[in-house]
Amino acid sequence: MNNILTQLGQLGVIPIVVLEDAAHAQSLGRALLDGGLPCAEITFRTAAAEASIRAMSSAYPDMLVGAGTVLTVVQAETAVAAGAKFIEATFGGGEGNVALSLANFGLDAAFVTGLPKTPIAD
Repeated sequence: MNNILTQLGQLGVIPIVVLEDAAHAQSLGRALLDGGLPCAEITFRTAAAEASIRAMSSAYPDMLVGAGTVLTVVQAETAVAAGAKFIEATFGGGEGNVALSLANFGLDAAFVTGLPKTPIAD
């Protein structure tokens, strides 16, 4: 099994992070590490995703920083170039099953295919 997937499985919890401002990425990474969670899935729901992944990955190279809500191959390539160690690509939406499409790209990241996202009612 992929080493990154093994590490994520051992952690049991992956914080899903939505950052509107990449300036908060480094302090959030420090807080997660201090709290015993050396990982984060930064979603591509905002324009700050790429810069946030880059900032957190650069500041904490041993942290498992990944990208979530990845809907296109371009987003996945962008995330990996920014330092993402794993990609979460949901079924449906965007280009369909992005994780399967990425198998042909040889990107150096683990690929996790999640279930369709369902909003939680207030």
